[in-house]
Amino acid sequence: MFKSVPVLCYHKVSYVGGITPEQFNEHLEFLYHNKYTTISVNDLYNFMVYNKRIPKKSILITFDDCTLDNWVYAIPLLNKYGFKGIFFAITSFIGSGDKRNQYPSDNLPKILDAKTSFVNVLKKNDKSQFMNENEIYSAVYDYGHEIHSHSVKHQMCFKSLKLIGTFPDNWHWGIYGIYKEVKYGTKYFEKGSAYAYDGFWPYEKNGQIIYKKRNAEERYKFCLDDFTRSRQHLEEIINKPVEFFCWPWGQFDEVSMNALKESGYKGSFTLERFPNSYGTDPFYINRIAIGDKKHITWLKQKLKIYSNKITATIFFKKFKKEKEINSILFITDSNKYSSGGIRQLSYNIESLFSSNLNVYLICKKDAEISNLVSKYCKKIYFTDFRYKILAAFKLLQVCKNEKVDVIHTYHNKGHKLGFWLTLLHFHKNRLFVNRGVLNKPNNLFYYVSPLIDGFTCNSNACRNVLASRFISKSKINLIYNHIKLISLPKKQSDNEIPLLCYIGNNNPVKGFDIFNEIFSELRKHINIKAYAVGINKDRLKTCTHPDIKIIPETKYVFSYLVNSDIFVLTSRSESFPNVVLEAMLAKLPIIASNVGAVPEIIEDGKMGFVCKNNKDFVNNILHLIRNKELRMKIGEYNFRIVKTNFDINLKSEKLLRVYSGEHYIDKIIKVEE
Repeated sequence: MFKSVPVLCYHKVSYVGGITPEQFNEHLEFLYHNKYTTISVNDLYNFMVYNKRIPKKSILITFDDCTLDNWVYAIPLLNKYGFKGIFFAITSFIGSGDKRNQYPSDNLPKILDAKTSFVNVLKKNDKSQFMNENEIYSAVYDYGHEIHSHSVKHQMCFKSLKLIGTFPDNWHWGIYGIYKEVKYGTKYFEKGSAYAYDGFWPYEKNGQIIYKKRNAEERYKFCLDDFTRSRQHLEEIINKPVEFFCWPWGQFDEVSMNALKESGYKGSFTLERFPNSYGTDPFYINRIAIGDKKHITWLKQKLKIYSNKITATIFFKKFKKEKEINSILFITDSNKYSSGGIRQLSYNIESLFSSNLNVYLICKKDAEISNLVSKYCKKIYFTDFRYKILAAFKLLQVCKNEKVDVIHTYHNKGHKLGFWLTLLHFHKNRLFVNRGVLNKPNNLFYYVSPLIDGFTCNSNACRNVLASRFISKSKINLIYNHIKLISLPKKQSDNEIPLLCYIGNNNPVKGFDIFNEIFSELRKHINIKAYAVGINKDRLKTCTHPDIKIIPETKYVFSYLVNSDIFVLTSRSESFPNVVLEAMLAKLPIIASNVGAVPEIIEDGKMGFVCKNNKDFVNNILHLIRNKELRMKIGEYNFRIVKTNFDINLKSEKLLRVYSGEHYIDKIIKVEE
């Protein structure tokens, strides 16, 4: 009535990982002297489903992966005591060849550690460290052991984009099954089973590695194909039905379990701990994992616990699949079209959409952002931000219905609505707040709340402002602004008279008056002209130099940038001016004031010059005007920097690393000059 069958799970039996042959022999000797009897998988199945009689002290001894040491050491030792083993094979790792020598022969094949063995298969197609077809056939027909499926490739995926390490410092053999090429600096993110998690997968776009999420339907098809091919391959080798499956890493979910059942299996083995009794679902056969250096005392205790239904129920261990990021909700109360924050928000949405995430937006009904991103959002919700708590109650159902995993807020009222939504949703989502300005936040009640999982800033200057307001530095992430790489109009012709370009507005912070002063000083030394884009001439309080052509606000700034020779930024204060990236994309050298992210981005002398005063501006502009070759060299270098670092397709990875719990600090990757 209270009978439960313990199932032991071994991997390697070797001197290079796993349990040593002497330790394994000690385990088997204990089982033999205590009168345990190994039964077949079908015996266990019939007991669990039909309550068929089995020996009093029944047990199963299983082995994952079918590594060569299983043939060399495990099978001979099992044979010594008359025990039968169940071996789970990774079918794409099965090669051909003659049977190799077994213990206790003097001429045993060399056994390698597990990591090297797996890498050799995935990298070199070297299957020599796994049991071959003849050895598998012999294990079944010569010795009476069983072979069942452990998948086609034991496929790993990145279950999140939380960075663990880079090759060769910290990595797992599974990256050879994910990347086409593994080289120095290849990223290794948090791993999971590709059968249990949709995962993020690398693909190349514009010469960059982008990570795209697979959906549940794609994973179901992958599982169905893998499970079916694995079973069919083994049946061809042993000419017997293969009816049971062992989950790689012990990880599974409803999607993969349904695919397994459709593939024609009768049951599966997990790494959960629970009774294997009459009434137990055979698709959830529980096992006791035998780690390295597990002694007889430990084994004796586990056998006692899991041979009894009551104690096995008390000392349960269940696999809990970690939540994956599928849906992101952005919130903004801004109705501006051309602000830097709105532009970056739209890029975030587009980038995450391209990575196959479900993206939602909450904004004002008349907000321009809704038109910018409508084709990238799964749905856009409109609300009145004046009544934040009322709006939060109204939109709470949105979070529930759309199964929102992450809320990312922009602008002041957006932050407050996100806070109340998260509070009402019992913090079932992660909450992130974007800060792209240098002014200090007023209401610290929201900013120091434990409900906020993190902040995203676009400059170290912005990070420092938040840190000065008693916000934990571990919560403050740095993600620089990005830009959409577009095909730019061609330059009409070389300028006979050098042409500067200023882009801004009439706000004194943008420093158009400074630009006007600098230009006037330059005209004393050299014949020069300039564009001033975004300036309202009627609102100017001072006279503008006649050779500065005033261009009102326009969406087509690139037509002015590409026809200029030097870009000049004279802002008094900025966190990260988007226009710097636009100028770099247009292959212009940058002459900029020392504000916000400018000194972080602009490598002085290589990408342009960072200036402290008007004199610096004048001298550096004159230097570039008199050296056309240097201007061209810097412009080409800036273009490569933008392409390598600031392409919006790269932004989804950075955002997802933050959403996954990594404390992320952006860095500029240098390129060859």
